[in-house]
Order: sequence, then C-alpha cells, then structure tokens
Amino acid sequence: MTKIEYVLDISDERQKMIRKFVKQDPQRKIAVDKALRKILQNPYGPKPLRYDMKNKRRIHLLEHFVMVYKIDGNLVIPLDIDHHDKIYGR
Repeated sequence: MTKIEYVLDISDERQKMIRKFVKQDPQRKIAVDKALRKILQNPYGPKPLRYDMKNKRRIHLLEHFVMVYKIDGNLVIPLDIDHHDKIYGR
C-alpha cells in the first residue's frame, strides 16, 4: 500500500491571515507549526465538521482557537484560523 504524501496549498491571502494570527503571540506560531505538521501526517485525523461546514475539518490551536481546512486530493488547504466563537458564529 502506497502512502499518500500531502502538501500544503496556502494562497497569498491565507498566508497573510496566518501571519497576522501568529504575530499577536509567539505561542501561536508554535501552535500553528505543530498543527500543520500533524495535519500533513494525517489530514483525516482531526475532527470533520458538519452542516454548513461539511467537507471541512478543524484542528484546535492552543485553548480557544481553531484552524479550519479542507482536503482536495493530496492538497491540504487552510481556510480560516480564528477564535472558536468566531469560526462557529457563537
């Protein structure tokens, strides 16, 4: 069985979003790096989302933050990164 190698596909807009997020606290950079490594090892491991966020997944960063991403073939595409309440509209 061949193992699929996943690759990050981060648009310029998403890179800007991530840079803005990690700039606010050095611990966030560590958390984002760790989450991206974990996602690339097994993108189907973190929780799949439901309802209007179907076909997307999320991984927690630190205590109150979430990164939402989707998988398209062997591409992992980060979509959003923010406070849990903002992501889920609470």
